[in-house]
Amino acid sequence: MEAIVHQTTTTAPSSCAYNRDSHICLALKGPAVTQISTSSYDVLADSNRMVALLERYRTDLPCVDKELALHQSLRHELETHQRDGEHALAEWRQALARRWECEIAGQRFYMHMQRQLCDYFGADSPHLKIMLPDNSQSARTATELLSDLRRLQASLEILQPQPPFVCLQLPALTQTCTDLEEALNWTQRCEARRRTAMLEQRLALNVYYHARAQTQRLLDEHIGRGQGLANADVDALEISMMVD
Repeated sequence: MEAIVHQTTTTAPSSCAYNRDSHICLALKGPAVTQISTSSYDVLADSNRMVALLERYRTDLPCVDKELALHQSLRHELETHQRDGEHALAEWRQALARRWECEIAGQRFYMHMQRQLCDYFGADSPHLKIMLPDNSQSARTATELLSDLRRLQASLEILQPQPPFVCLQLPALTQTCTDLEEALNWTQRCEARRRTAMLEQRLALNVYYHARAQTQRLLDEHIGRGQGLANADVDALEISMMVD
């Protein structure tokens, strides 16, 4: 048996970038999703087997009561941390989806305003150099996109005289900035919770691993080797974890 914590990489919008001139959104590689796979080793099933085994011998071996209480508590902890981890991962994915949605909306709005301003002032106008100081084709992160949108918003608010379309677009620009900022903050909070949940789950697995090995040794001493859970499984049990 082997408990494995592995990384599954998903396309994450954490670094959605935009190209101002070509109007192409570049989805850059985002953070890996760290999750526990129980395909080859189901730790909860193993814990249930250990509890059942200890319950079977508790009347014959007084020392088993303490081990049984320990493993019942550990089973509860494993169940709690697994549930919390799944919830945190699901919420993080929802936040990433929302962030991606807001990044795309922000990118499109920025390009739309860029075209309107270029048509109104002309591509070489000094107004554009103030409102759109960087017209390079380099990729932008979501945070940089928000900064560009905020700069554009501030520039348009003080621009005098304002082009006719600016008054109509400013409320939508403000809402676009607000939506993207909230999505970024939500993603950061969910990422922090996901990391915490994964760390706690890793610690719970480590505690169970050591308790399992100790209990198996105790059972071997009192009821004979091979009468408990398969001892080879204890020797092979290796919990390898990585939290990105």
